[in-house]
Amino acid sequence: MTTTFTYSPTIASQKQHHPKVKKIQFGNGYYQIVGDGINSNMEKWSLSFTVDDTDKQAIEDFFNTASGYTYFNWTSDENGATQKQYICNQWNIQPLGANNYNINATFDEFPGLT
Repeated sequence: MTTTFTYSPTIASQKQHHPKVKKIQFGNGYYQIVGDGINSNMEKWSLSFTVDDTDKQAIEDFFNTASGYTYFNWTSDENGATQKQYICNQWNIQPLGANNYNINATFDEFPGLT
C-alpha cells in the first residue's frame, strides 16, 4: 500500500530538471542527441520544512520507514491536485531552538507505477 506525504514545504523549495540524454559525437563537431528512455526528464525537488518537535518526529519517522527506496505519493503546489510518486534518499535536520527544526529533503520522482 502506497503512503502519502502530506506536509507542505516552505517557500524556499526548488524544482530541478536534469534530463537524461544520449549524445553521439561525430567528426567535424557534428553530433546527435536523443532522450534516454521514456522517462528521461524526471523532477527533483529540494524541499525545506520548518516544523515543531512533533512534526519533526513524524517526518523523520516517515523518511526512516521509506528507507530511501520505497516510493510515496506527494503533491507539489505546482502540480495542483496531481499526485506523483517520489523517493527521498537524502534529508537532514537542523535544530533551530525552542523545539523548532528545519528539515531539508530531496524528493526524486519515481518513474515506476502510476
